[in-house]
Amino acid sequence: MTYTTAAKTDKPTDWKALWISFGDVAFSKKNDSHGSDLAFNRSSRRGECGLSNDGTCLRFPIFRMGCCGEDDWVVDVAEIPVPTVFEKLFFEKVARLIQYTCDCNPEYSVEAFDWDWASFHKNILLPNRMHIRSVMQLSDTITDRVVYSVHFLLNEWNGNDDEENDEDVNVTFENFFSVEDLDF
Repeated sequence: MTYTTAAKTDKPTDWKALWISFGDVAFSKKNDSHGSDLAFNRSSRRGECGLSNDGTCLRFPIFRMGCCGEDDWVVDVAEIPVPTVFEKLFFEKVARLIQYTCDCNPEYSVEAFDWDWASFHKNILLPNRMHIRSVMQLSDTITDRVVYSVHFLLNEWNGNDDEENDEDVNVTFENFFSVEDLDF
């Protein structure tokens, strides 16, 4: 399959303002209220989620559909404030960011976009597994689900837990973070 390079309109997206518009949550590199700092692996290239080189934001690259991980196919890089805490609101905001970028956003001139779950897991979630478990007061089973499988929820969530996106999947934000033996 041959791809043409994804083109973005001349109008740049204010990712920080968009992120903040998704809901209120505290941001900074220091997390005194929960006893420890969050740790993030740095993004080593354009097509990888992770902490920016200057440590001021998390980088979230947006790819042409089917081209995740390929630096040449990065359409844009959302730079979002570094969170001080991981809680449900953080994951809801990531889901909204994915929805904004991947749902045929009219701001872009191509039809479909994707994000790199693997680097999000490696550089953002995995280094903060204990923080997620402690702050969200999750069991080991649910913590592992969040760290290793939250992309299933983030990709499918449409902002309304009352609606099912797929009748074979019974995953909502509420039960993903609370039901021990959830099938999805």
